[in-house]
Amino acid sequence: MENYLVVKQLGSGPLGTVLLVEAATADRLRYALKRVECHDESSANKAFKESLRLTSIRHPFAAPYREIFVDWNADHSSVYVCFVMDHFPNGSLESITSRKLKDKKPLDEEIVRKWFGQTLEFLAYIHGRGLCHGDIRASNIFLRDDLSISVGDFCVATLMADHQTNTRTDKAIMDATAPEVQAGRPATYTQAADMWGLGCVLLNLMLCTEQSWQSLGQTLLRYKSSESDSAEDASAAAASRILQEALAPVESVYSPELRAAVLGLLAVRPTDRPTMAALLETPLARDCLNLAGSAMADRRRKQQVTTKDRPIPRDSGLEPLLEYVDRELNNENCFREALEELCTQLRSAGSLTAEQLCTLHQGLRSHLASEEVCTAYCCLLGNLAIRASPGGPLYSRESVDCVLLAMSQHPYCSGLLRSAAALLMAFAADRRCSQLVGESGGIDALLSAVAAAPDDVDLFALAANALWSLCAYAPNARRCLERDGLLLVTRAMKAFGDSPEAQEHGAALLLAFSMCVRNAALALASYVEADEECGLTVLDCESVEAAGEGLAGLPVLAAAFHVHRDNVEVAEAMASLLRELCMYPELVKSVIDINQMIELVNTVRKRFLKTPAVAKPLDEALRSLETVRFVE
Repeated sequence: MENYLVVKQLGSGPLGTVLLVEAATADRLRYALKRVECHDESSANKAFKESLRLTSIRHPFAAPYREIFVDWNADHSSVYVCFVMDHFPNGSLESITSRKLKDKKPLDEEIVRKWFGQTLEFLAYIHGRGLCHGDIRASNIFLRDDLSISVGDFCVATLMADHQTNTRTDKAIMDATAPEVQAGRPATYTQAADMWGLGCVLLNLMLCTEQSWQSLGQTLLRYKSSESDSAEDASAAAASRILQEALAPVESVYSPELRAAVLGLLAVRPTDRPTMAALLETPLARDCLNLAGSAMADRRRKQQVTTKDRPIPRDSGLEPLLEYVDRELNNENCFREALEELCTQLRSAGSLTAEQLCTLHQGLRSHLASEEVCTAYCCLLGNLAIRASPGGPLYSRESVDCVLLAMSQHPYCSGLLRSAAALLMAFAADRRCSQLVGESGGIDALLSAVAAAPDDVDLFALAANALWSLCAYAPNARRCLERDGLLLVTRAMKAFGDSPEAQEHGAALLLAFSMCVRNAALALASYVEADEECGLTVLDCESVEAAGEGLAGLPVLAAAFHVHRDNVEVAEAMASLLRELCMYPELVKSVIDINQMIELVNTVRKRFLKTPAVAKPLDEALRSLETVRFVE
């Protein structure tokens, strides 16, 4: 914070406090600084490292992060992750709606459409990069001097959700939060939740003369509760009536298209909301993008004017077909048909060079809104992966990024998701590519796909198989467990109890999780065997920096065993580790409550009393501990 002088507090929210600050430079520029308090320095450092990529996001309708840093406040004994962004003296859309509630003058539909279009383009931009905003609401959309908007606070909610933070719950915000996020289900911060947020912003603008933000939150809470409490057949109609009644006072002010958009975006079930790709194809979205001065609208107009469908060279061999792809890259129909033809020709033989793959990646990015193009692209790469050698041009960051982009753009297209899951499993054959998949969000994408399609047994089997392959790389297994992968997989296995394939792949993934715990316990046993100081670092969470990473401490060992308590290999490894720790009984007694250690040893021992490989080392551990406990 030495680079900034705090002027005043601008506000506070569930994720932290927002301060107005001045840069400690000659120009004294003013910025908004958001501080998110973390439990400890380790959590803050992890969040900081993951957030650095957000500084590269630049878009005409974004309030970019100027700087992100970690700040230790000695006065409060607190550690913060700080996000510095532009300050907007004109306020936010929430400021506008608050003023309109007082003067009772509704916003013109044209300005509502313009702001909707600008917000929509920004969301399309970050969704195209596999990101979610996570907190779309009027107070996070700021006004510039020319009355265009800048979307701020992007991705902080989704980023900080994976780390330990001292956050609080704001009732008004939670009332208006997407139902799946409010329920706390696994993989809930999805692009579908952003679509809900976009609907809330639109509803807020349209009802600004009728309801305050707090009142609107109560309306949305009743709406969500109505659907969840109603019978299946009547639920949607009952819930829809609540929104229609709320919109009734402004029926004469706003068009049926705008009111219909609100109802669609605020569908309670995520699968019923339009995807970004589907929304961009609607006449309403195209008109709003035009009013917004959108670059997307300009590109679409140019494409419609300059391209016509040309016949595809189907029987002329691979080279003419690839030349056709290069020539017709901007024509969606031609590019899709060419991908499908390439898929047919390369099904049994052939490969593509790095340059040819680069052309396909470029075409995919140009037509991300097309479900058919994305599906054909994943199918083609899947055919190539059958014969591709690990380390080849197919196993590149660009391939991984494009597959994940396709998944994020069409999160409910089962055919695309199945092809993508099979392709990610193939990528796992290359260790470096497996690492890229994990670092780029592939684990989250697979878990989100399973969560979004709870009735698709084939998708679950493919996703579980892909996760099993990817979890051979230990950091991927850890990511999967941190994202509630264990809970999601066990729920799916219960739901698909009649499917042998789902049970087989789900069980393999559960085994991969347990092997991670087994190997970690064996590694720690070898580490502790070295000397007493090593035992201290494992037992005493306060003594090592690694403790903040969740790598030390008796509670972690107990929790790990509880999850895998029926796995004999995990029990054997845990028994070896506990025996080595108990070889230093005085240390154990000085660092923790020795009764807790005895309790854990007895828990493991009783469960595997007839397994000598478990019971014998634990008997040794108990004898060592008992001699210390009774020598006072």
